[in-house]
Amino acid sequence: EIQEKYSAVEDQTACCYMFVEGNPAPTFKFYKGATICQEGGRYKLVSDGDNNNMIMLAITKVKTTDEGEYRVVIENCHGTDEKSFMLYVSDSSGMDFRSMLKKKKYAKWGNDEEGPDWGDLKHNEKEEEPVLKKVKDKPDEWVVPLKDKTVKELEDKKVVFQCTFSKAEQKAKWCF
Repeated sequence: EIQEKYSAVEDQTACCYMFVEGNPAPTFKFYKGATICQEGGRYKLVSDGDNNNMIMLAITKVKTTDEGEYRVVIENCHGTDEKSFMLYVSDSSGMDFRSMLKKKKYAKWGNDEEGPDWGDLKHNEKEEEPVLKKVKDKPDEWVVPLKDKTVKELEDKKVVFQCTFSKAEQKAKWCF
C-alpha cells in the first residue's frame, strides 16, 4: 500500500512511508530516478523490525532539489515489485500554491499536443510614445577664462588663479 504523492516543507524531515506484505520478510531499496538512496547522511531507511510490514524513507533537512519522482523496489525469494511516488517540497514560508499550480498547469500542457486555447484575443495596438523635448548641451568652453598674473618672488607669498568652465563637476588639470 503506497501513496502516490508525499509533501514536505523545506528544511524539515520528509517521511515517505508505505505498508508491504511478504513471507519471508522482503528487502527494500529506494531510488530517486536511477540513483539509489543509500542509508546515511540525510537519508534514513526505516522498517518496523523483522517482518518489514511498514517501511519508510526519511530525508532530513529536505531541499527543493529533493523534489521529484522516487521508486521503491521490494524483493524476496518469491519475486520483485516496484512502485513510484512523487515527493513535493514546498517553501519553508508555507505552502507554495503558485508553484504547485504552475507544475500542474504545465504538466497538463505536456499531455496535449496543442498549446493552450487563447480564445478571441484582440490585437493590442501600440500607443505613440511621447516625444521628449531636446535639451541643448552646453558647449565645452571657459565661461570665465584664466587670466595672466604677474608675481614677484619673495614679495607675493600666495597667488590665486580663478576660472569657470561651462560644465559643472569637471576637474581641471593645471599644467605650467
